[in-house]
Amino acid sequence: MSIRNTTITQLRQMEDQEGLVLQGCGGSLREWQDGINHLLTEESTIKVQLTSYLNRFLKDLSREDRYLFLRRYWHGDRVDVIAHSLGITPHLASVRLFRLRQKLKYNLQREGMLE
Repeated sequence: MSIRNTTITQLRQMEDQEGLVLQGCGGSLREWQDGINHLLTEESTIKVQLTSYLNRFLKDLSREDRYLFLRRYWHGDRVDVIAHSLGITPHLASVRLFRLRQKLKYNLQREGMLE
């Protein structure tokens, strides 16, 4: 059951279950449901914005840097394996990944998406 689709009736049925702490915190069940749904909607908006930004960031990279970045951080491949496939040393691949992370961090800060 997702929180987004949780009804007040379902929340009332869960009141006595372990792990649900609503008593003593104030507010009605409707307020809790609305607050949780608001947070989920806000989180979804942030995910969409971040996804859009990451797509732009990747599009602006060279083909080789994009390949390196995606193989490491999307597919989770080891640096030495990626380096071998690109014909570069693992050290050079690590340095380039470090610079790509720095560039991403700087750009996210500039866009106000990261403090």
